[in-house]
Amino acid sequence: MLGKAHIVPFPAEHAVMNTNNRKIVACPTEQEANEYIKMMEDSDNNENIDSERKPL
Repeated sequence: MLGKAHIVPFPAEHAVMNTNNRKIVACPTEQEANEYIKMMEDSDNNENIDSERKPL
């Protein structure tokens, strides 16, 4: 979903940006922005695992 997301710090927020440099979400701290990215990466990994499962 995020691809290679990165954080851009601004005076009032830390923006999580996608590969097209579009803001996905604004967080008050860098720690929260990092947690958001980790949460989305974990979510993407879980979707990939589910899609690789084969019926019994």
